Amino acid sequence: MHLTFYTQNYSDEIHHVLENTRNQKKILIAQQIKKFNEYGFDINPTSFYQYCIHRGRDLSTLNKYDLCDYIYHFPGLKDKIPSINDGVLVGIEDFYQTFLKKQ
Repeated sequence: MHLTFYTQNYSDEIHHVLENTRNQKKILIAQQIKKFNEYGFDINPTSFYQYCIHRGRDLSTLNKYDLCDYIYHFPGLKDKIPSINDGVLVGIEDFYQTFLKKQ
């Protein structure tokens, strides 16, 4: 009987941690979009989320690499990368490592 009680408590705690992590990721992505928009990228959050849905991504599990993928595949956004990278257009992995992974 006690095991069942503790299992439910641990399950609730794990659920809370996972939900908090998802919420933090949503906030981080929103902040990243805002930051890129300050640099002239003009990322529409609705368009970003629709793109992710179209690619089969679960919105509750999005991460910074999804934003990187969007920038590289959405017309016109990739062309803005040199404006924040000393005039150099880098590949998707280098862009992610330089501008998204560390933050």
